[in-house]
Amino acid sequence: MPSPDENNLPGTPWDIRVDQLMQENNFPQEAARDWVIADWLYKGNTTPFTEFVLQGHIPSNEIIKYVALMMNPLAGTDDKTARVKGHLRTEVCSKPRRRRRTPC
Repeated sequence: MPSPDENNLPGTPWDIRVDQLMQENNFPQEAARDWVIADWLYKGNTTPFTEFVLQGHIPSNEIIKYVALMMNPLAGTDDKTARVKGHLRTEVCSKPRRRRRTPC
């Protein structure tokens, strides 16, 4: 039978990192989640962003702006946007899904 502590272990790498930031650096949960989201977005992975948002997390304005730039990297021409875009390593592309021939 697992120990009581094992039942409370986070199941994903991003949850583990959030717990580490909260315990080691005294980050509030919201700040730790934003830090992890930013780290993974910088690496080109949107999964933690999606998972945390689906759990009810509201990302900071900086995270939302970064995702917006990933979705539309050619938008904006002011100097601040250009500096941020210089750090943008990946972009999110969307395309229409193929239509299904059977009803949903």
